[in-house]
Amino acid sequence: MLFLTSNIAAQQRQGPPPIPNETQINKMVDDLSNELSLSDVQKIEILALYIDHFADVKSLTNGQRPSREQMDKLKNEFEKNVRNKLNEEQKFKFEKYSKSQNKQPNQNRIRK
Repeated sequence: MLFLTSNIAAQQRQGPPPIPNETQINKMVDDLSNELSLSDVQKIEILALYIDHFADVKSLTNGQRPSREQMDKLKNEFEKNVRNKLNEEQKFKFEKYSKSQNKQPNQNRIRK
């Protein structure tokens, strides 16, 4: 029984989740669009923000582990840019949506 427990613990993923691919990013934006009722223009603009954000994450994490402060700064800037594309009602929904996503980190992780 101890061996099984140790083996399971060793298989759990350490570190940050993998960076999503284009299909996964499109799904994220589709989900967000459905939650916030984005216009077609907003959806295109926000998709571009997501693509740029994950490119920035990839360059920051390429071969090294960035500090928590660096990652938080990148995330906060990204979320600010997304909010700038939203109307007041959508901003409220975005905050609620973001909080619900952060409460369930294991369910929202990107799987390879």
